[in-house]
Amino acid sequence: MLPRFILTYRHHCAIVKSRSGDLALSIDKGGRLVVSLSRPCVGDYIRLQPYSGTNPSNEFIKPFIVDGYEYVPIHVIYRNTVTLNQLTIVNGKVSLQVEDADETVLRGLVVNGSDYVRYIVETLINKYLESPIPVLAMSAKLTSNPDKVEDYVKSMTDNDYHVAGVRIYHKPGLMVSIRRVSPYRIDTALMCSIDLSDEFKGLVKTLLLTSTIIHDVRLGRVGELPMGMDVFYPIIRGNVDSIAR
Repeated sequence: MLPRFILTYRHHCAIVKSRSGDLALSIDKGGRLVVSLSRPCVGDYIRLQPYSGTNPSNEFIKPFIVDGYEYVPIHVIYRNTVTLNQLTIVNGKVSLQVEDADETVLRGLVVNGSDYVRYIVETLINKYLESPIPVLAMSAKLTSNPDKVEDYVKSMTDNDYHVAGVRIYHKPGLMVSIRRVSPYRIDTALMCSIDLSDEFKGLVKTLLLTSTIIHDVRLGRVGELPMGMDVFYPIIRGNVDSIAR
């Protein structure tokens, strides 16, 4: 899988080794990507190699070659900014297309307990919580310790039950499902009302940061409710279906 390049807090400089010369990439205080042909930047960036490692790097970034032109995708995750910046270089001319990014940047992330991984995860959750929606939702596929996950979730809820291979934990306004895929793999989904946003944030952050690998994570896009969640809490189903993006 192709690596992902991320500029973020304390890691806000990358040098692109283009055929037309070096490009210095940095971010300003507003989280906007700054591209300079003449002014070098000092520092490093985060290189996320899916299923391999996530580390700071000051190595030159070599553009991908697509139909003869050079292409570099750069994610900026900083304060309230979460963007994908697509840099193209054709005959020495640089163009930049900026679009909103989301938590799918975390696919394949190997969690290493570092401050920069924690910052990236927290920023993505905070960005999601800016949306004025009545029901918060998350689904994730994780390499994690199922026993520890279930113990933690159980401590945060009131009751639980088991249906069709899925354990459902719940309390008023909050539900978490956990399905054990293997001794070290789980699929989990979480839904709660907006007034429990602090608990939602804490649960999501803990589930992600205590895992080993984030295979996939979706915020606000729970495509299919685990059996048992829709039966026990039918009111929430219509809400989730209406806000799924």
